[in-house]
Amino acid sequence: MLGEGGIASGAPEGTVVVNMSTVDPGVNIRMGEALAPKGIDFVDAPVMGSPSGVGSWAFALGGSDEALAKIKDVLLVLSGSEEKLFHIGPLGHGNKLKLLNNMMLGAIDACAAETMALAEHMGLSQKTLIDVAVAANARVLSSAYKEIGTRIAEGRYDEPTFTVDMLIKDNRLCLDMAREYGAPLILGAAVDYVHRMVSVQGYGAKDHAVSWKAVAKNWKA
Repeated sequence: MLGEGGIASGAPEGTVVVNMSTVDPGVNIRMGEALAPKGIDFVDAPVMGSPSGVGSWAFALGGSDEALAKIKDVLLVLSGSEEKLFHIGPLGHGNKLKLLNNMMLGAIDACAAETMALAEHMGLSQKTLIDVAVAANARVLSSAYKEIGTRIAEGRYDEPTFTVDMLIKDNRLCLDMAREYGAPLILGAAVDYVHRMVSVQGYGAKDHAVSWKAVAKNWKA
């Protein structure tokens, strides 16, 4: 962005740079401050949705009204609807919301890992556990839990929607953000511990649904 031959040195005035990655919100703020004197706008627009949902993604947007107006048509191609474009606030705020969202995903995955591991440990069918929740449309059911349970039942971890290591990265960014606001997270710290344990057991590059296997290894056969 700022190095020799980077965007800042070549982009014309009026350019809008859109960061769709999930990063430390401070990165976006610093980039925005560095590019502003050159007449270049910066927007954080992290994707809210899985890769298969392209065309119907939601976006948490941080930046100025003027910058967002310039990129609206592009975002509509990716979202399919103006109702899925959420202007959260100034630069950095979109990523703040995304980190909170992914901490919730981490919590669902950590809880599902323990539940699925315990089911197997007690001799219950993991597939039946998720099938009952789906059939009952149970209050515990979410799209994340449904996908996690389905992957576990099928033993499908090698074509990840979201890897363990990516989840660790996002959740640790959320923990750091919370500390900066003087709000250390208790459950968030536990979620981080669970997934770091999963990663050190060699599962980091696999889909996060695999987490139950690492949890199960903590118990006697």
